[in-house]
Amino acid sequence: MKIKHKVMVFIARPKAENYEYFARRNAPSPKHGGDRWYMVTGNVEPDETLEEAVVRETQEETGIDTFTKINKLPIVNTYPATDDTETEIIEQAFVLLTEYAGNIELNEESTEYLWLSLEDFVQKIWWPKDRSLLGETLHQALLNK
Repeated sequence: MKIKHKVMVFIARPKAENYEYFARRNAPSPKHGGDRWYMVTGNVEPDETLEEAVVRETQEETGIDTFTKINKLPIVNTYPATDDTETEIIEQAFVLLTEYAGNIELNEESTEYLWLSLEDFVQKIWWPKDRSLLGETLHQALLNK
C-alpha cells in the first residue's frame, strides 16, 4: 500500500472581534471535486513539509501570500485514492491565519469565493462529518494562536 499525503487548509482572517473564513466554490468538474464549497486542499510534493505544502497550496489556489500563523489541527482524513486502489490518502488539516486584504486570484479549480463567519462557513462548505465539532475545532485553534 502506497501513502500519499495531502493538506486541507482553513484560511481565517481577523474581522472586528472575530474571524472570517475563506470558502471557495470548486469548478463543476469531478476532477476538482464537483460543484461544492470547499477549503483549500492539495498534495504534498516530494521533499516538502506539510507546512510548506500549506503555504504553496494557499498561494496557488488564492494568491494569498502572507500569513501570521499556521496551526496544525487534530483533523486527519484517511481514504483510498479514487484513481489508484493501492494508494491511501492521508490528509492533514491546518488553519492558516492571515491579515491578507488583497485580491483573491482563483486558479482553474475554483469559480468563486466568499469570506464567511465561522457559523456560515461551517454550514456552507462540503463536510461529511460532524459540523459542530469542526466549528469548535476551528474556534479553539484561533483562541490558541
